[in-house]
Order: sequence, then C-alpha cells, then structure tokens
Amino acid sequence: MRALMSEDHEFVDAGDGHYSGRDEILKGWPDYYDIFPDYAIEVSEILEHDDRVVVFGHASATYRNLKNPANSNSWRIPAAWKAIVRNNKIAYWQVFCNYSSIHEIMLRNDPG
Repeated sequence: MRALMSEDHEFVDAGDGHYSGRDEILKGWPDYYDIFPDYAIEVSEILEHDDRVVVFGHASATYRNLKNPANSNSWRIPAAWKAIVRNNKIAYWQVFCNYSSIHEIMLRNDPG
C-alpha cells in the first residue's frame, strides 16, 4: 500500500473521519486487519475523469472478536470509493458505505 500512496495521502472513512499523511495512515492498518483479517474490496465498475477515479463494488470481511473468537461474523456491503491521483500515486481515498450492519455485528458480539 505504501508504494501506491502519496506522502501527503489523505484518507476519509465512511464516518467522515479524516486522516492525513501516508506514514500515519499506514500505522492504523494493522489494527484494522486484526479485527477484519480478510478485508477485501470487490470491484464491479471503475469510472475515471482526469485525476479522479470512482470505484463501485462491495467491501467484505469477517469481524474477528479479539476477546471471544467464537463470536465472529462475516459481512458484505455495497460500497464506493473516490480516489484522486497525483504523479501516479493515490493522494486521496474516501470510502462511501453504510457501516451500520457492521457496527451491529460488533456490538452484538462484543457489547462491552
């Protein structure tokens, strides 16, 4: 991922959280993959215009309850992503999806 991102990369999650700087953003991914070890993006369509790219498809993963691994559940949701490309690097990446079903799974399986 590091090779694809600009140094000043900005990431915007589905909850409108903003994160800046490639190195800072990369520090957070191991924690995300601990919880969703098989996270995947399935691409169904890509639209490009100048330096802008929009990707449509699905995101999926298994929520791994770290406190109680028996309480793990898979999910798959429709999603879209917006990218801005500068100098052949992704400078901006934004996720659009409804994470409510994922939050429900997490709360149901780890209410504390």
